Amino acid sequence: MLLNTASNEDVTLSDKQEVVFNWLNDELQLRVYADVYKGACDLLNRQSPGYIVFVCHAGRDLMNGLAPTVRGRKRLQAEYINFFDDLQNHWKDVWGAKGPNERDQTGKGHCIPYEICGKVKDMISEHKAGRLRPKEVAVLFYTTFLGYDENVEVPPNSIEEWLTTRQWFLDFTHLGEDDLPENVSTEIIQHFQTLDNLLHIAATSAFGRMRIINEILEETNE
Repeated sequence: MLLNTASNEDVTLSDKQEVVFNWLNDELQLRVYADVYKGACDLLNRQSPGYIVFVCHAGRDLMNGLAPTVRGRKRLQAEYINFFDDLQNHWKDVWGAKGPNERDQTGKGHCIPYEICGKVKDMISEHKAGRLRPKEVAVLFYTTFLGYDENVEVPPNSIEEWLTTRQWFLDFTHLGEDDLPENVSTEIIQHFQTLDNLLHIAATSAFGRMRIINEILEETNE
């Protein structure tokens, strides 16, 4: 069992970040999200080995999970391992045949039985039920924390900014064989700052000013 020996007193946050941390920890009472946020801020400051991946994990989870958690929309986890364990017990190699010359002894080809198709269909349904589409999560954040009415469209530029930031975190969440781009250390600061600003606006209830600014921008661009 690993013990957390780090002290919160060792983490230095800016004044704005302290506001966000206290909002997450005290007002929302989401200690897990508060600690993940503080850890990400600390890693960005220290730039410890591997910090890019860890901060991207934190950014992704904050963007994917914070609003659904507050709204009580649990993200169901599809039981993929159990599904594939069961599927492989029923699967026949002939069903993976690549062409008409690869047939079983009955000559019926590789039609997959209805009950197997039903299992796949059920898993797809379970998968869909456990996930919110990125745009839906973005809208949920704005309507939950930034004062937008659910019947009023959130400005497209705001949604686009959210989706771009989320996708950037997602791109670097998992390790790959390729080296990280040279500019990744600069970009992660920019993208985390975008998330930081949104969280700070939510924490300070400054959504009214942001909405007015967005409406002015929308009118200017028309």
